[in-house]
Amino acid sequence: MSCLPIDHPEVHQQFMHGGFSVQLGSQNPFGRIPVDQTTEETVNRDTQTAGGTKGFSLKRAAVERYYLTSGYRSNYLKQLRRILGCGMSHFSHPDLQMPRIIRDEADVQSIVKLLEDDWTNPFDPMKRWRKFLSSSANKANLIRFLVAEWKTPKLRDRLNDKQLYVASEESCLHITKDQWAEVASLQSNQEEADIRMILNAAHAAEEGYSAVVVTADDTDVLLLCLAFSADISCPLFQNCGTKNRVRYLDITKLRQALGDCVCNAVIGMYAYTGCDTLSAFTGRGKLRALKLIMRSEHFQEVFRKLGQSGELSMDLFKKLQAFTCKLYTASMTTEDINTARHQLFCAQCGELESSQLPPCESSATSACPKPSRAWLGQK
Repeated sequence: MSCLPIDHPEVHQQFMHGGFSVQLGSQNPFGRIPVDQTTEETVNRDTQTAGGTKGFSLKRAAVERYYLTSGYRSNYLKQLRRILGCGMSHFSHPDLQMPRIIRDEADVQSIVKLLEDDWTNPFDPMKRWRKFLSSSANKANLIRFLVAEWKTPKLRDRLNDKQLYVASEESCLHITKDQWAEVASLQSNQEEADIRMILNAAHAAEEGYSAVVVTADDTDVLLLCLAFSADISCPLFQNCGTKNRVRYLDITKLRQALGDCVCNAVIGMYAYTGCDTLSAFTGRGKLRALKLIMRSEHFQEVFRKLGQSGELSMDLFKKLQAFTCKLYTASMTTEDINTARHQLFCAQCGELESSQLPPCESSATSACPKPSRAWLGQK
């Protein structure tokens, strides 16, 4: 059957148009039956004889004539029954009669009234919101519900003089007390919420706000703020910490202290040394990688290219291998990651776990460009 569209396209087309079943009577809706069953109940039934073909003849010519003329005989019998009015059925489903339809509709309305007016809510109130929001589908549906509610005049009145920007799927809504509208400049197909936060921060700066505060505890957001703060025309701050220990990080001053070259390299460095979509180097923290980049203008340029393009050329990958070798041993002279693995293994006489070695070349090749593409591959 899987080869039917290729071997017998006309049969497949007939099947796709419902040719695998037959409607025998026009007065019997929902009464279609399979083709082979139809043959049994029409032609074979009309032409059957007592005892089968053995009941009238065993000669080959007679049996062949019996099968060749079976369709004609069945058709003649059908026409004869139609002329005499025999075998005509006027079957109809009781469930499709109007009295039954009215009664069923009344029963449904009675159940709905019982559930809505007479019964209490049988479901317990939601308490474990963190587990509920761990599902991406639940989060998307919750956002749609909140957006639909805040678009109503009843909730818009609570905004007073405030302005609310809400991102829902690829669109972004601007909601005020008087109206709501979609913001074309904030439309994005970026799945990462961190990137959309930076987009909204840049939009707020363009709207003339004196400062922008991004509320997030993620390291991803801090690095993105550092990388894109030069494109935001007002002071940028990040609100982080717990409820009782709130901190405000001055991103603008932090970029001035680190320098533009280092801030332009942090996205590529963070993606390469481990993020949400890529494993980190065991025992090699990000602080060590950051210090190595701050001491080397060469590595600053390497990770700037990786962070801005997300593409991995052979020349760029060789430079990343050299960085990885320095990350594990500062005094290592080799720039080949496989050679570094071998030298570290021999230096310890094989008495170390595989996680203490740098990744092999094939693993690093397949993994390192993916995080940057996840951040930069969408608009």
